[in-house]
Amino acid sequence: MLRVLAWLGPRCGVVAGAMLMACGEGPVQGSGATPALIAVIAGDAQTGPAMYALPESLGVRVTNADGVAQPGVTVQWAVENRQAALHPATSLTNADGIARAAWRLGVDEGEQRAVASVANLPAARFTASIRSGDVREAGGSATMQCGRYVDDLVRCWQPPALGGGRAIALDTELRFTALAYAGEEWCGITQDQLFACFQARDLVPGGTFRPDAAPVQSRLTGMPELSGLVGAAPLEEPPTWCGIGTGGAVWCWGDNRAGQVGDGTIGTAREAPTAPVPGLVAVQVAVGGRTVCALASDRAVHCWGDASRGAVMGPPGVTSVPAPTPLPTAERFRAIAGTTSGTFCAVSLALQIWCWGAAVDGALGRNGVGDTALPVLVEGTEVYVDITASGDGFLALTIDRDLVTWGGLGAIRSSATPFRVLRGYVFAGILPGGGDGAVCLRYGLGGGTRCLDRRTVVAGPDEPPLLHGVPEG
Repeated sequence: MLRVLAWLGPRCGVVAGAMLMACGEGPVQGSGATPALIAVIAGDAQTGPAMYALPESLGVRVTNADGVAQPGVTVQWAVENRQAALHPATSLTNADGIARAAWRLGVDEGEQRAVASVANLPAARFTASIRSGDVREAGGSATMQCGRYVDDLVRCWQPPALGGGRAIALDTELRFTALAYAGEEWCGITQDQLFACFQARDLVPGGTFRPDAAPVQSRLTGMPELSGLVGAAPLEEPPTWCGIGTGGAVWCWGDNRAGQVGDGTIGTAREAPTAPVPGLVAVQVAVGGRTVCALASDRAVHCWGDASRGAVMGPPGVTSVPAPTPLPTAERFRAIAGTTSGTFCAVSLALQIWCWGAAVDGALGRNGVGDTALPVLVEGTEVYVDITASGDGFLALTIDRDLVTWGGLGAIRSSATPFRVLRGYVFAGILPGGGDGAVCLRYGLGGGTRCLDRRTVVAGPDEPPLLHGVPEG
């Protein structure tokens, strides 16, 4: 019951975990007069993000032909949009003839509709609009996400089961040109070429979600101009960060215990990017575990760092390769991603997915395969256009705009066999930003942004909403 009520908030009768009738007003016996009119008194024409409860509950008033309030009348509530919900579905008018319900918007962009009806009377009708925040990068954990909006401000929000539909901006004058999540922190490049970070734990001081109270630390100055940022941090290890600069140069810094900075050294961390990875012009870079792989301008893949589980093809007995090494395949690729355990997958120009590295929780996408430096083709006949990694698994976008996942799925299970999820929904692309579980995507055609926890996309119908919108700032 608590799970069902989590999205309702304090406006609609949650008292010590119990729902009061008619959203806070108990049933009153009817007067015996005949209801003649049901009219909207509150909650119409609101705007909110997909799958969040609107801030104001819906309200109707039932009167007789003389305009006198009718208590104790049963009001039926209904929605007309996919995954929308009203709670309660039935309520009784109070002594003032008023009944209320909380409205959680559906998943699809555009106008939403709800109806309140009494017997054979003409229904009272409500409309609302779904509007998503316009973000360029977004990611985080299952409990909170942050994104870089089109105004280059960073705002953070919680999913519907935990908070209201509001994105709260960091209290800083910094404007960001790139943002990524790794190791329970968000870091970004600012317009002033700073490398600035904030911690996940600082977003909830005293247990209250307050991104505006989180300190933002400027860690580095004089950063190279980077078109994007990616990072990864294996369990209890500091992150490694990489980005692509002018002319396709790859810059890396941070943890270097396996040579993943790519400058030919092993062990000593690089507190700042001092030189680009030599001999490499890239269009995309992925960081996974202690390994970095880059998609070069000729669409070949080069990797460096931890070679102990096959993410890099190293000489026999060598566990760390601190310089770019070609992936041993003739395939050429269009997109690449890596998990925190050091498994990598890439979409080929032939629109297939090939994986290599650590065989953890089925992340290689093929049953019966162990750690491998030789790329293996994932099972199935899907045709793919994009891919991202989250935790110990992958989420890929097919050519017909469906989602396919495989690998670790948290406490639920893992699967080496790729399978489709969220059937019936259309996705236009995957947003960069990184995350531990959380993935944000472009929804539909011009339909804003939706985020999900990749590990719960196979959850049952009684679980919290799987997709949610990105709130506006």
